[in-house]
Amino acid sequence: MQSLQKIAVVLTYPPALTLALLLVALLLALLRWRRTGMGVATLALAWSATLSIPLASDAVRGILERRYPSV
Repeated sequence: MQSLQKIAVVLTYPPALTLALLLVALLLALLRWRRTGMGVATLALAWSATLSIPLASDAVRGILERRYPSV
C-alpha cells in the first residue's frame, strides 16, 4: 500500500507522467494496438507541451491552489 502511494505521488510530476504514458504507448504499440498507442503518445506529448507553456501551467497551478489551500 505504501509503495502504491509513492508511485501515485511520483506520477503527479509532469515529466514522470509523460514518461509513464510514453512507456504505456510503447507497450501498446508492441502489443499491436498501434492506433491506441499513437493516441496515448500524442496525449503524453500534448500534456508535456501544454504544461511547458507558462500561461497554461500558471492557470493549472492557480486552480489547484484555490481548490486546495496550503495549511
